[in-house]
Amino acid sequence: MAATGTPPTPAGQPIADGRYVLTREDVYPPDAADTVPVGATIVIAGNQEQYFMDYESTGIAVYINYSISAAGTTLTSTVTCASSNYNGLSPATVGSMSTFSYSATATTLLLFDGNLVQTFTKQ
Repeated sequence: MAATGTPPTPAGQPIADGRYVLTREDVYPPDAADTVPVGATIVIAGNQEQYFMDYESTGIAVYINYSISAAGTTLTSTVTCASSNYNGLSPATVGSMSTFSYSATATTLLLFDGNLVQTFTKQ
C-alpha cells in the first residue's frame, strides 16, 4: 500500500517467539507500491526463524530458514536452508546474510527495508 510522509522510526525490542503473519505493507515515497500481492508468514523460536512467502497471483512460494540475532534496532538473518517451487527463482544462498531495521512488541514485528515497512502480526 502506498503510504505518505516518512516511515516510523525503528525501536528494536525483544522479539517474542511465535507465528507472525504479514498483515500490512507500507511503501513510503519516493518508492512505489508493488502490484504483486504477497502473503508471508514468519515463525520465530529463539534464534531461529522460518520464513514462507507466497506470491499469491503467480503460484510461486519461497521457504527460507534463518539463524537470527538482534542488536539495538538491527536484525541480522543468516540463511541456513532455502528452497523455491519455481524453476526460474533461485533459492537464497546458504550462509548469506541480510540486515533489517526492526521494531517489536508482544504482538507485532515490523521489518524496515529502505522505504518499505512490513507489519507482521502474531497469530
